[in-house]
Amino acid sequence: YKRLISSFLFWCFFPSHMKAIFQLMERTHGKQPNDPKTDLAELYTEWNDRVVAAIPKERLLVFNVKQGWEPLCKFLGKPVPDTPFPRVNSKEEHKEMMKKFRRKMVLDKVMGFVKANRFWRSRVLGVYLSAII
Repeated sequence: YKRLISSFLFWCFFPSHMKAIFQLMERTHGKQPNDPKTDLAELYTEWNDRVVAAIPKERLLVFNVKQGWEPLCKFLGKPVPDTPFPRVNSKEEHKEMMKKFRRKMVLDKVMGFVKANRFWRSRVLGVYLSAII
């Protein structure tokens, strides 16, 4: 029952590009990423292991952004820039961005339904107007 609800919400509220990514993950790993039983960290590690095994060592850089410019520039054969390595998307910024994204996603779905359905359009618009007046 929980899996059915989880799948329904996933397909209703996830944007199409995310659905495509999850379908690819399911085909590649044989597991549904939106299933609460799926360990996404395990899928991530399995994928990294596959990439490391498939790509010749001289053509692969296993890189963590915490390492900064040095290994990246060395791998690319470029000089290290004088500017600091960029740091964006802190944990707090990411949480705030995801909160806004989820709100927008739900609002877009609700408004799409309201626009498509005359009966609900007048009721939802009336409730909205009464809430802001």
